[in-house]
Amino acid sequence: MHSKSPIIIVPGEPNSIFFEIFIKSLKKIKIYSPIILIASEELVNKEIKKFNFKKKIKLIEKKKINHNK
Repeated sequence: MHSKSPIIIVPGEPNSIFFEIFIKSLKKIKIYSPIILIASEELVNKEIKKFNFKKKIKLIEKKKINHNK
């Protein structure tokens, strides 16, 4: 099986409904490509708790980006 190209997402405004739509979508559909979400770790964790998201999320530190696949 070939690896899929990653999807890069930048949420934009912190007070928007982006995370609500994003998290609800991830709960309902299966995505085969890796998703790279460029956002504040604090904000992401807050929204994960708010919407009771249970899937595992891998945090990639900025200085290690070139070493992760």
